[in-house]
Amino acid sequence: MTPVLLAAAVTVVRVLGAGGAPEPGAQVICGGDVAGAVLSDAAGKARAPAACDAALCVKGDLAGVMDPRTHACALKPASLVTVAPVPPGCAPPQGCRASLTPSRPGPSRPGTSRAAPVVAPLVALAASAGEARWRFPALPPGPYLVSVVRTSDGWTCAGPAEVRPGRAALALAWREPRPLHGRVIGAADGAPRAGVTVAAAARAREETGPGAGASWVCGPVTPTVVSDAQGHIRVLVDPSRVAVLAAGGVTVERDGAATEETVYLELP
Repeated sequence: MTPVLLAAAVTVVRVLGAGGAPEPGAQVICGGDVAGAVLSDAAGKARAPAACDAALCVKGDLAGVMDPRTHACALKPASLVTVAPVPPGCAPPQGCRASLTPSRPGPSRPGTSRAAPVVAPLVALAASAGEARWRFPALPPGPYLVSVVRTSDGWTCAGPAEVRPGRAALALAWREPRPLHGRVIGAADGAPRAGVTVAAAARAREETGPGAGASWVCGPVTPTVVSDAQGHIRVLVDPSRVAVLAAGGVTVERDGAATEETVYLELP
């Protein structure tokens, strides 16, 4: 039997330059993966993965977002964006992940954004470590959500930013977390309870006005923790906000029936 070679499924993205002419040599970034970008050929076409339903096309200081209906990118003057300062603990290899997500409504689903977040590498623009920052590829101007996640502890801060044409230096309103320790105990006997899920949330302080970074939200990527064998928990909270903790109930066996037991959360 003669073997049959099957062509891999791809999404052909058409990159258009001035006047709608095909634009060769442009990067097509799918799903925010800059490292996996593909280049458009002489006909302005790039063979992207089949699952590519949100793409950014970049060439020099031009950029465009792929129309998911036509798979076409129209390049226009873009923004060259950097984000700083870099929080502590962001040095490689673990480091931090910075991303910009367009918040403008997508063309095919009104009121939502189809574009994937664009992730930037951390670069040092000078010899001093204090001048390191994230540098993004050219991006279409508009409103974005800036987000930075620290890998070591899963702490993240995010906030809105308006990216304007030209060079845009965005300021990161990073707030270091405060560890909060507690213990889950049973309401009936005061003994520690293991395996109880505790959810952490936060609300603004009433006395806090609209200062710098007030629109930014910081918190753990995973907002829940589980008590250990001694009932202990440790959660990270935003020191500028009021922490709100909620402990789930515990199911226990009593007289052959499962009932929900009330638990308390002891805090120092």
